[in-house]
Amino acid sequence: YVWSVPTNDPSAIRVTGADGKSLSIAAAVPRNSKVVALQVSHDGTRVLMYLRTTSAPRLVIIGVVRRGDVPTSLGVPIDLPVSSAAPIDATWVDADSVAALASSGGGVTVTTYTIGGTAGDPSTTADAVHIVGGSREDQLRVITSTGQVLQLASSGWQDTSITASVLATQQ
Repeated sequence: YVWSVPTNDPSAIRVTGADGKSLSIAAAVPRNSKVVALQVSHDGTRVLMYLRTTSAPRLVIIGVVRRGDVPTSLGVPIDLPVSSAAPIDATWVDADSVAALASSGGGVTVTTYTIGGTAGDPSTTADAVHIVGGSREDQLRVITSTGQVLQLASSGWQDTSITASVLATQQ
């Protein structure tokens, strides 16, 4: 299924199957918010949403309710302890953790979050605009506004010598 969210109505989430049929998904997303990122977990059982709201950003994990194999609605959101930095993007790191890309006066940071746990130490990146995960934290990649692809290493974000216009994960 391909998931999408209309810009003007964050609660109108839609999924489109391989047959081209599109279905509405019931979701309790506040109308005064904007969905900055929506990522489905690798196993398809949960959705990660990074929201920009009028009060503060929200990073939430929500279970996918299905009838048979077809997604029909989203469960109750579980909020992760996100900072007040402006949300840019978010991704799954693995089955138990996610990463959020955010901007504040101090620059652009990536913070990992263990679901049901705590936030990791943020790392600063150079002008990142999109983040993708793999199956481990060391497989995180970001792309900058100039197309430079950076990889997380023990010493920080390293240039991969790759230039791209799009980064994506394969599921």
